Amino acid sequence: MHSQATIALGAFAIFFVGIALTICLVMLKKFRQQSSKKNTISTEAADKPKDH
Repeated sequence: MHSQATIALGAFAIFFVGIALTICLVMLKKFRQQSSKKNTISTEAADKPKDH
């Protein structure tokens, strides 16, 4: 019984870590997309006065 409990805990820990890693990756992707959008907007705003 003890071995089954440890195996169950280990599987749950691996499952939990996998979910945490996927959440972190999704957050990083969203943050990168937002930062890239902000960079493009700032560059466009900086280019407008130069054109005039």
